[in-house]
Amino acid sequence: MSLLATISTVAVASYALLSSVRKSAQALYALRTDASLPPYDPVDTDALPSVDVIVPCTTRTRARWPPA
Repeated sequence: MSLLATISTVAVASYALLSSVRKSAQALYALRTDASLPPYDPVDTDALPSVDVIVPCTTRTRARWPPA
């Protein structure tokens, strides 16, 4: 086995090990039951500001930018 192949194998194995450790830590953290949820606080929807949603319009042809 050449040096490059050995280094590549070690790199892939290290990545796989770290990835599995990370996924396991995430799963264990998600299973924790001692963490309490914050109390439910209903939101008064009348107090919220109105919001305008702007949806960009697309065309089938590419527009030149900046316009001529």
